[in-house]
Amino acid sequence: MTEDKKLASTGKEEPKDAKKTEPASESEEKIKKLAEKQKQLEEQLKAKDKKISDLESDLKWSRADFDNFRKSTEKHMDADREAMQAKLLKDFLPFFDTFDKAMRAASDIQQKSPDLNNGLKQFFGGLEGLYKNLNAILDAKKLKRIDALGKKFDYNYHEVSLQIEDEQLDEDTVVQEIQKGWLLNGKVLRPAMVAVSKKPVKKTPEPVPEEREFEEDEPKTEKKGSSTQPPDSPDSESSFDD
Repeated sequence: MTEDKKLASTGKEEPKDAKKTEPASESEEKIKKLAEKQKQLEEQLKAKDKKISDLESDLKWSRADFDNFRKSTEKHMDADREAMQAKLLKDFLPFFDTFDKAMRAASDIQQKSPDLNNGLKQFFGGLEGLYKNLNAILDAKKLKRIDALGKKFDYNYHEVSLQIEDEQLDEDTVVQEIQKGWLLNGKVLRPAMVAVSKKPVKKTPEPVPEEREFEEDEPKTEKKGSSTQPPDSPDSESSFDD
């Protein structure tokens, strides 16, 4: 009744959709709860971002580890393959050495006997063709001979089995290949066994011993048992005079 009287006295009416104002304490509490909720959501978002970053880092390290493992495995496989290839080719080296000797002998025969019959000419021609094919296979396998003759001795590629004296050559010059050396992929598969030069040892003449000249008057040595008496002094008197 009092509110109606106030409205009647003022002549104004209260709008129908007007909302009653809430107390200030309730609005502040709601704002505080919303701020706490926002803070919690931000912390959860940061935690998720950190987890995603950790997972990405783990994935990156896993990829790097797998890549290193793959490279290491390939390296070991290549090393094993090269070792097996080296072992197999090393077993064939005596055959290659014999083939080289046969080709040198065939070349000497052809040079010393140019008038050969057709059968021998065809045989040597076929042997040369086979030798060329063999060398092509060796080149494809990266197997090469070590050329040591006339070169300076190198312990990385040569083994000394003999020394030959030669005044005209420098010391440690390879003068003979006793066994051919071989390289596989640039690495020594078998060192060359060689003979090297050395300077002859100059013999110095032995000094002639000088003859000793003996003096004519050598001091005489006294014989054992001999005794010398000093000469009698004039003052000495015999005890038998009285």
